Amino acid sequence: MPMMKCGHVANANSNGKPCCVICAGVLPEAFIVNENPPSLEGRIAKCAYGCGNERPSIESLQGRLAFFEYCGEDSTESKHCKVCGFGPTAHLRRSKNLDNHPAYHDKLYKCIREGTYEPKGDRGYDRYYCGCRGWD
Repeated sequence: MPMMKCGHVANANSNGKPCCVICAGVLPEAFIVNENPPSLEGRIAKCAYGCGNERPSIESLQGRLAFFEYCGEDSTESKHCKVCGFGPTAHLRRSKNLDNHPAYHDKLYKCIREGTYEPKGDRGYDRYYCGCRGWD
């Protein structure tokens, strides 16, 4: 199972090529195989629902960790803002008149106004779904 540029291990295919259905339609990286994936050796993946289940991240490459997402350095997750949680693209959407954009979340609005974008960096662990909430 190849890792995609979005940080997820491929979990589907599009026209016979691996892709990530989580990010498809949102990130173009969902359709690009990462030719130089990060090393998962020694990293731990925690269930995204906080149930406490942990597995070695390396198992994702054998298809054993559903919806695996690498959250280390240079990952999509690492580039999200510590202050508001939004990605860098949202911060770049500076408008001459932000008051005309009520859809902006209050924290993001503050980040854009004050220019306080600060990336999270390596989360220290990766994420996956263990099935603790069911599969249907």
